[in-house]
Amino acid sequence: MFIVTQGADNVKLGDVEILLVEKSQVADFLQKKQTTIEKEITDRKRAVEVAEKEAETAQINYESFLANKPYLTNDDYVKMMGDNGSLLQKYNDLNDKLRSLPATSEEFEKAEKQMAQIQSDVDSLMEKMMRFQNSAKEANARILQTATNNLATAKSKLENSPTAEDYFEGFSPTIAEKRSLTLMENFLLLIHATNRSRFLRARSAWF
Repeated sequence: MFIVTQGADNVKLGDVEILLVEKSQVADFLQKKQTTIEKEITDRKRAVEVAEKEAETAQINYESFLANKPYLTNDDYVKMMGDNGSLLQKYNDLNDKLRSLPATSEEFEKAEKQMAQIQSDVDSLMEKMMRFQNSAKEANARILQTATNNLATAKSKLENSPTAEDYFEGFSPTIAEKRSLTLMENFLLLIHATNRSRFLRARSAWF
């Protein structure tokens, strides 16, 4: 079967493979499947409830992290703060000493170099402390984001269920008849089959 587009292109449509199945097979399968579907819906509702609690807990933990800054008591961070305090004290001591020295003396020049090195060390340490803070914040943010995503996924599964795939998963009927028809023949057969006790399954083969 061909169709012609507005651009005068010829498009060939493939045949459709038609599988006719006895209606009783479908009815029996769906009846047995209903219990499984109901259980699955119940499980998905429970999954949403669990995900909601996890998301709520993650949100509370994240807000607590921002408010309390627990990294301040981390041993590594405490050490960095102590080192930073020591460096700042040395810098202030040198700065006081510098005021009493002649600007042209060697000792003055030496003190200036020491202060410059201390300032560089302080800057490096502050950058390291900032990375530590950001790393801790990002870790907590990831936990919150994961919990939020899990909740969205659980809700989506519940809202979009059950699907046709859910109902017919595992359906392997005995085929009563198998044909390969054009789209028009398929359409006519579908109309005719509505008055018969058979169920049609179609599989397209597009070229």
